[in-house]
Amino acid sequence: MKRIISIQLFLIGCAMLFAPHIAFAADAPLVNVGLEVPFGETNAVLGLADYIARLYIFIVSSIGIIAAVMIMFHGFQWAAAAGNSDIIGKAKDGILHAIIGIVLAFSSYMILNFINPALIQSTNPAIPIAAAPAHHDDSGSCAPGDTVCESGTKYLVRPISGEKIAIPPCQVGAPDPDYIVTVSVFGMTTKIHKDLVKSLKAVDAEWNRLGGDKFYPINAGLNNSRGSELEGFNCRNVQKKDANGNWYDTGRPSNHSYGVAIDINPATNPYTEGSSIKTDMPPAFLEIWKKNGWGWGGKFKDPQHFSKLENEDGDGYADPN
Repeated sequence: MKRIISIQLFLIGCAMLFAPHIAFAADAPLVNVGLEVPFGETNAVLGLADYIARLYIFIVSSIGIIAAVMIMFHGFQWAAAAGNSDIIGKAKDGILHAIIGIVLAFSSYMILNFINPALIQSTNPAIPIAAAPAHHDDSGSCAPGDTVCESGTKYLVRPISGEKIAIPPCQVGAPDPDYIVTVSVFGMTTKIHKDLVKSLKAVDAEWNRLGGDKFYPINAGLNNSRGSELEGFNCRNVQKKDANGNWYDTGRPSNHSYGVAIDINPATNPYTEGSSIKTDMPPAFLEIWKKNGWGWGGKFKDPQHFSKLENEDGDGYADPN
């Protein structure tokens, strides 16, 4: 019992100590840090304060579960005591201690919530948008000076040989272009340019090596449902929001329509027109994509988006022969 009290006092003290960091987190740059030893469903945190808040909630929840198990165990012990006063006494003490543990755990939660709800709330706060790459143009058109984008036709470059692989625009309503193939990645399927299959498979292999969905769960739908297909190739135009927040068609082809981009977890990494983004992607996951030449849309308002083209911070390379 003394241990439970000590743990609660320690956690309350830590929460109070880091209260300024939690309460004013929006005023400082936030970095999404992957955990080598995840706990519960947490595999990444936004700094030390967020780590303590999440750990506190995890421990309080664990204490409640353990206490409930102890109450049931001692209840069976009491029922099976057959009138033995020593066993009944021990069972009563065990139930009492478990109840006290629950009361202490949830009392500390209520106290912190009363002092400042931010002390125990662990959300996915906004992260300032980094400077966009020099060639980025989120309208989907060719950016001035982009060496791999000409007159509506975009290009990938073959490593070593320098061969330019032309990607003509798709036609809405027509069959998929012959350069588009379906591949299995992240436990689902997606459509991608045939000369990017190896690099995408390399990302998938590294994700699996790190634990797959246990490392970073990947879902397909806007409602965070598992689904069966990730958005890769999609013959569509870029959609943008007007001043009133309504979506409209720009009339310009999206990089998805060339099969060189893929969206990951749109529900928890939404596109924004604001000055900050929200993402749950751990740095180790982003590093996998970067290592394989894919640019991350988190640098320009779209954290769900990964692209191979230079105008979206990719390396512009096709798979080697």
